[in-house]
Amino acid sequence: SPSNVAQDLGRDGVSTGYCMDEDSAEALLADLTTNNAKRLVNKLAQNDFLLDSAKAYLGAEPIIACIYLRDEQPSDQPPKWHFDVSGLRSVSVFLYLSPHTERDGGYHQCVPGSHRDPSPLTLFKRFLHGQNPASASILKVAGDVGTLFFEDTEVMHAKSAHSGIRKILQIQYCIGKPILGYLLDPPATI
Repeated sequence: SPSNVAQDLGRDGVSTGYCMDEDSAEALLADLTTNNAKRLVNKLAQNDFLLDSAKAYLGAEPIIACIYLRDEQPSDQPPKWHFDVSGLRSVSVFLYLSPHTERDGGYHQCVPGSHRDPSPLTLFKRFLHGQNPASASILKVAGDVGTLFFEDTEVMHAKSAHSGIRKILQIQYCIGKPILGYLLDPPATI
């Protein structure tokens, strides 16, 4: 429920365990190559569960700040730990459009609870020093096509190295107008 998502986000900065059925996710991916892509993605971004969850967490009517489709080639680069700042408060929804497994990599990883000290000094230190968290504190969000999860954008996070193509749809909701974009590796937009 949206209240469970909001509770998870408040405590951990991440809420996992959601899924779009694989057939729908694969159909969405296939349609992203057509002229219907923007209409389909905007329709998904207007989904009641996603909007209600964002509203429950943000405490106000959410604005769709941006929608990204990440389509990345294999990479053996180590994780680049960072956080994102995109408005007064924001939350992203991620939908895996390709498998992101422990074996093949490409999964999202984060440090639950790291969003609870968002003071400017703390955020600046995280960015400046590129702090790598202790491995015991890292949550790996691995999953198949259709895996869906929510994340407060101020949680420390990174992608893992990956041996296959990495496809993820990201929908970011915020309150207020977005003030800053991504601090590292700006993704391609659709």
